[in-house]
Amino acid sequence: MALGIFYQTVNIVAWIGPLLALHMRQMQWRYAFYTNAVVICLNFILLLTYRAPGMEERLARRQRIRESTERDENLMLAMLKELRKPHLFLYLLIFSVWWLMLAQYLITLCPLLLLPLTSRPSFWPQFFCLA
Repeated sequence: MALGIFYQTVNIVAWIGPLLALHMRQMQWRYAFYTNAVVICLNFILLLTYRAPGMEERLARRQRIRESTERDENLMLAMLKELRKPHLFLYLLIFSVWWLMLAQYLITLCPLLLLPLTSRPSFWPQFFCLA
């Protein structure tokens, strides 16, 4: 779970970072790099100080399963049970739409940008280093 939070923070900062860097760059370039270093340090502090909630309960349950006093639940059923939670479903929906929009943007934009390059007869031999 800690790595999930770490990478989620990386994704959020990757989204906000260019906007912040643009503002910092207008002052001076070094401030953009200083801000980057501070955010990375804060992210590592979050990663190193994170404590998983309910660790004792999970360890106790794992011990009961080893002792055969409790049955282990099917992983697929546990996943479906978690997906019924509205906040998790909304979170997954938002990020799914984000990545879908990004993919559609790239699928639409890349051919439009590359069309003038690829329509030249000399492009393909140069692309494959044959010229």
